Amino acid sequence: MDQPIEAPLWLVEQAFVDPTFYDALGQLGAIEPPSMLECRPDETDEALVHLAVHYTFGAKLNAAARAVLDPAKLGWTDRSVLDRRAHEVRFEMVPDHYGDRFRCKGRYRFVEHGPSTTHQVMEGTLEINYPVVGALAERAIYLGLRENLASEAAILGRWAAERETKESDAG
Repeated sequence: MDQPIEAPLWLVEQAFVDPTFYDALGQLGAIEPPSMLECRPDETDEALVHLAVHYTFGAKLNAAARAVLDPAKLGWTDRSVLDRRAHEVRFEMVPDHYGDRFRCKGRYRFVEHGPSTTHQVMEGTLEINYPVVGALAERAIYLGLRENLASEAAILGRWAAERETKESDAG
């Protein structure tokens, strides 16, 4: 998945360590505003930042999904490491519930495309271990991730524009 973001690379990376960016993600319709649980530099490598952000699903599930999933149990923690040297984030989504049925991990790289655009290139694995509906759920979640990534990119672009405006006003 390749998603353009209208923001310079350094500011895209800064968003991932700034709690105000996660507050802005509350604008996404499918999730509640996320909570940053951890943001700490690595003890041995200053280019690495360890992150943990908790998300809660906030959209309505269709009847088929509700038959196998309790909407009140759809929360997860995104555990990740931002590598500012490699311009990438390695992540794993750790579900609050259904851990025996759901696995998702991967990475996204940030690729600079000119002074004000960054592409977020995501790759990873998503597995739903549930008889009969597992493949359908994987497809639905994948499509939701694509949609979410596009919405997140738009929010990040607005967040970055506000930061650049504040910095130019302060300078």
